[in-house]
Amino acid sequence: MGGYAAFAFARRHPGRLRGLILANTRAVADTADAKKGRRDMAAVALEQGAAEVARRMLPKLLGETTRRDRPAVVDRVRAIAESVPGETIARLLDALANRADSTDLLSRISVPALVLAGEEDTLAPPQEASQWAARIPNARFVAISDAGHLPNLETPEPFNAAVREFVESLPK
Repeated sequence: MGGYAAFAFARRHPGRLRGLILANTRAVADTADAKKGRRDMAAVALEQGAAEVARRMLPKLLGETTRRDRPAVVDRVRAIAESVPGETIARLLDALANRADSTDLLSRISVPALVLAGEEDTLAPPQEASQWAARIPNARFVAISDAGHLPNLETPEPFNAAVREFVESLPK
């Protein structure tokens, strides 16, 4: 949800930004089908609990490489997901479903921006992120290899390196 919060901040307070990092997010609002999917998953969270949501979502959150080669990461993400109360998950899904469309904002972002995407991300596909990143006047797009929707956890070294390089490049 960080990307959606970042878009909202950029929309409301553009003068308070020196730079903007958008990692594994989408600029478009949910379609009607996507909203229905989130409502259905919210019902699962309330009726069956976080463990069932985690079981269903891990294959979407984590890239194929992580699921195959990094069992400790899979276990960590599962534990985090299972620790969240079902009601909290339902509220989160409602917020995601009702977020604003930010495509109109892209061309108005006037600060340097870094757009990151895991190459194996199926929730916020890198091809889509690359396309909308091109609409931000001073944006750089970085695809993180061997990672899905959570490259900061799946492949923290390249993710952190990209963030560090971007932050260090910002005007002082």
